[in-house]
Amino acid sequence: MIYETHAHYSRFRFDDDFDAWKAENGKLSYERFTRESLFAAMKESGIACFIEPSIEFDNIPLQIELAKKYPDFIRLAIGVHPKRAVCTKWKNRKAWERYIRDCNAVAVGETGLDYSMPRKNQRRFMQKMWFKYQIKLADELCLPLVLHIRKADDDAIKILEKFKGKLHGGVAHCFNGDLETAKRYLSLGFYIGVGGMILNDGEWSDGLKNAVKNIPLDKILIETDSPYVAPEEVGDEVTKSKRKKVRNCSLILPIILNKIAEIKGVTAEQVEKATYENAVKLFG
Repeated sequence: MIYETHAHYSRFRFDDDFDAWKAENGKLSYERFTRESLFAAMKESGIACFIEPSIEFDNIPLQIELAKKYPDFIRLAIGVHPKRAVCTKWKNRKAWERYIRDCNAVAVGETGLDYSMPRKNQRRFMQKMWFKYQIKLADELCLPLVLHIRKADDDAIKILEKFKGKLHGGVAHCFNGDLETAKRYLSLGFYIGVGGMILNDGEWSDGLKNAVKNIPLDKILIETDSPYVAPEEVGDEVTKSKRKKVRNCSLILPIILNKIAEIKGVTAEQVEKATYENAVKLFG
């Protein structure tokens, strides 16, 4: 069985018919889906369930509604994404807190720091304020964290280290750092979330692949961040304009499993079993 640990299927990009990537004979192809037919295809491909983390405050009711419709398939993580923290009213934290308590969330997130925006738009103080608040609430609720960290690992890890005794584990989602950075998250009790970026080639990805090669298999989770972070290498037969229109989805997870297995010199079955057990241990 496969445990998808990060996908956003409540997003509007899945509201109507859409083309989405899938694994077919070890390669990527695409097919037309609705949200309902995609979920059916995911179940048929062996995906047992997925975690749907928050991005923006106003979308949380849609997350909850979708999870109620598919109670045995969807688990929720509720949080304030760092890119949205800069425009989320601080007074909303009490309503957000009610959401996370009422929907039986399995984690707090996405939360963290994102410095990928222009410096003038980052509002780092506000990002850090929301991050620390969510760490404290996760401790109060004994929940893990789903971390979104972009170009901010040093600052994020410094904050996490200050709360080291109050952390209940979590995952460094969509990790794209090097081995040394991965080790720092591991030392704080976090898993490393590996997604479609592991499929890409290029010098920039060498650090990620080296990290995956050298960290223990029992510290890796798999994810897609659907509909975002679609793999870049999809074959010459797909035009660049078409590639931009195809949604990422959990049906590419078998190829991610195969790539991790190749890098670590184990079987895909071993990776599937280990990552499923890791996710169950962290999220239930």
